[in-house]
Amino acid sequence: MISTKKEISSALILLLTNIIILGILILFDFLIKYSAHIDYLVIKIILYIIICILAFQVNKRFKFKLLNIITQIIFIPITILTIVIAVAIPILSMQMSIYFYLLLSFIIPMIIYRVDEHYRLINLNFETWLYIILTLGVISAFLLHRQISYLVNKITTYIHNKSKRIEKLKLLELNDYVISLNNIRFTIFFLYLIYIMIINLISFQNSSLYLNQNIDKAVLQSFVTFVAFDRVLSTTKITEFRSSKLLQLLKNSIMQTFQ
Repeated sequence: MISTKKEISSALILLLTNIIILGILILFDFLIKYSAHIDYLVIKIILYIIICILAFQVNKRFKFKLLNIITQIIFIPITILTIVIAVAIPILSMQMSIYFYLLLSFIIPMIIYRVDEHYRLINLNFETWLYIILTLGVISAFLLHRQISYLVNKITTYIHNKSKRIEKLKLLELNDYVISLNNIRFTIFFLYLIYIMIINLISFQNSSLYLNQNIDKAVLQSFVTFVAFDRVLSTTKITEFRSSKLLQLLKNSIMQTFQ
């Protein structure tokens, strides 16, 4: 029970932290747009930096308690920015690793869809393609886990320009944990759950999320297929059936025919 409460508390903290970081990014974007309307912004920033340098030097030289308090107050914006950056980098890296993983999982069926859309190779409607893209995407997330994880780590390394920050913040270790097979499985189920809850709430109001109700149906059927696929994988782990073993037995049986 204690362990369960700890996990729930940790999950809530992670969720709240992600929401806060997202909110800060939205606020930061707003401030950037608002700053365009501030007169002499560059001059004001330069003056603030000069004041910070002077305050730091005076406090370092005289070391009065009152001066230290005043210096800390002056440095509040820089302190807040430093804390936000320190927290945001690993959290944003975690979020980006999940986004990149899902993007790479769906890229192959998306390319197939775009090629077919351009050359009209197969006469399938959009709902069918949506079902195929979602189904192949989530299945690829499982079957190609090692390859996709490798690519995500390479992308992370490239984004940070192979800096020492990757090792210092243990970003690759964080990525490996976040995009582990079990966590990817949980993420897919969680996203399907959120979507199903939304479309159910809307359907109870005699409405639809899309004008074409078959789109909702395509998503639901892809979820059903994914559940069936997941059960097959789970059953394979506990069953005595092994395709490799069967192939070996067939090979032995065939070889006996020619002896």
